[in-house]
Amino acid sequence: MALFAIPAYFLLLYLKGLNVLAYIIVGAALLKCTFSVKGLRQAALKVKSLLVAGDLDKARFELHSLVKRDTRALPPPLLVSATVESVAENTCDSLVAPIFYFLLLGIPGAAGLPCGQHFLTP
Repeated sequence: MALFAIPAYFLLLYLKGLNVLAYIIVGAALLKCTFSVKGLRQAALKVKSLLVAGDLDKARFELHSLVKRDTRALPPPLLVSATVESVAENTCDSLVAPIFYFLLLGIPGAAGLPCGQHFLTP
């Protein structure tokens, strides 16, 4: 966690003393990088489009980017259920957790969220 939180802290501390506008812009950019809902949304929409097209085999394959369970035998209703459950669960990790840690510890807290995993996937 410190690998990402400490550099963010010192960068923002330096910028705050240098220029408040730069501090706000860089702080906003760092905070935005902690959210990773874009990839989650794209994966879910890919599964949806394949289900609508009736391509169950490809939908089952694409679902592997969201879930770790075996999807080879899932019927369409369970494919939809697995997609929705995964999106709901992962939203906590990719949106709610960074906001929580931002409110608790500021931008360094959000950037350090579990070992910076979200910081690496904007």
